[in-house]
Amino acid sequence: MQPIDYQVFTVTNIIQFLGWAAIGTVAACAPAPPADAPPHSPTLEDGVQVVTDRPSYRPGDPLTLTVHNGSADRIAFNPCTRSLEREQAGGWRAVTEPQRICTMEAWILAPGERRDGPTELPADLAPGRYRVVLAFTLESANPSAGRRDARTAPFAVAR
Repeated sequence: MQPIDYQVFTVTNIIQFLGWAAIGTVAACAPAPPADAPPHSPTLEDGVQVVTDRPSYRPGDPLTLTVHNGSADRIAFNPCTRSLEREQAGGWRAVTEPQRICTMEAWILAPGERRDGPTELPADLAPGRYRVVLAFTLESANPSAGRRDARTAPFAVAR
């Protein structure tokens, strides 16, 4: 029987694993933003900015998210597990995507790094104004840092 090397399981490894698990399980549960959030600028949540590659799309189009880590901490995210919100009656409502399947992976960005990530819009998406919500996990010495969401600026979807 082989002895187990317990030094492999560091606090950082455990935090990364928990972050990856959170990203994979909560993508469809993004809360609504505050009513006073600026409607036309990308949200900078804890120093993390997410931007789309174009101001308008068609249903089913590919979409590239650029994530910039402006925080002082490393972050973990998965561009596939993003969620969508649609503007309706002056507020933002989550769009359900029951057929969406993503792999369980985490992309890690150090402070100051930027990375593009591919995703796509549903083929049956109705015309309107949308934004993408991307969940990320801060790898911080502060135990309350945890999971956060960043939202893109609104974009148009037309047929």
